[in-house]
Amino acid sequence: MGYWAPWRVKWALFNVKQSGRTAKKAMSISRAQRIGIVYDATDREAAEIVKEWVGELRTMQKEVNSLGFVNVKYEEEIPKSKLSMDFFGLKHINFSLKPTDPIVINFEEEPFDLLFDLNIDANPVLLNIVSKSKAGFIVGGAGKGKELRDLYFEIKASDTESRDAKLKKLQDLIQNIKKYTTKI
Repeated sequence: MGYWAPWRVKWALFNVKQSGRTAKKAMSISRAQRIGIVYDATDREAAEIVKEWVGELRTMQKEVNSLGFVNVKYEEEIPKSKLSMDFFGLKHINFSLKPTDPIVINFEEEPFDLLFDLNIDANPVLLNIVSKSKAGFIVGGAGKGKELRDLYFEIKASDTESRDAKLKKLQDLIQNIKKYTTKI
């Protein structure tokens, strides 16, 4: 959350709430057909971890769309979108940290069976996306915004943690999601 001034984050998250969600419907990975993944793709290695997991899900015959936020200002620094792996950056959000890119808006409107929120740093841009999602069941970490998730796992991350510790927490979150969403 160290990207923006604290007052701006509080202001942006003041009205974050779930809007347009239907009743919660617990869903296992094996029964889900459409899966969405939201994550911070600023760290290329974290993006690679998510890319590998997307590949695993596709081998299970799942329709997977992932959306990565890259904390960069210039368009040319944002990775090019690949097959159902989209990216957006600072240029695609407004002052209140809400996305304005049509790709992101379409992602929010997509009625996923499962949405995996891999936001381990309480990124307000990603929390806004999760809050507007039309997904049937949202799974993620238990940090800030846990009330937006239907199933969450305890993960403690802070701005002072090392890059390796954050990558480890991302891997742990993915392992927990795999483990427990197969048991539903």
